Amino acid sequence: MPECNINLSFFKQNSFGEVSLYRELLEIFLKTTPEMLAHLKQMAEQNDFTTVGKIAHKLKSNVQSVELNNIYDLLDDFEAQKYSNKDDANFQSALYNIIECCNIAVLKVEEEMKLLQN
Repeated sequence: MPECNINLSFFKQNSFGEVSLYRELLEIFLKTTPEMLAHLKQMAEQNDFTTVGKIAHKLKSNVQSVELNNIYDLLDDFEAQKYSNKDDANFQSALYNIIECCNIAVLKVEEEMKLLQN
């Protein structure tokens, strides 16, 4: 299991103390991250590593916003098209770690959203 510690300070700093803006930034993360993960997985299954690299580039900003630095580095490898075969064990491990940590981040952001509703 990869280390998936997230930090929401980026969202807090960029919302300048405005709860509605903070909530909006979290909602954007919640909407875009699962969509990109699904697309990443689909393109990986199709061995479309050019598109995998493009999706990885987009996903890096989401990952960076929650400070998943180890996942950011894996996405860098995907963006650089370091892999060229979905059956490569290193690729499968990296893909698993990306998906797991991003899903954990989504769950933690959802928990934060619930706290904001109270």
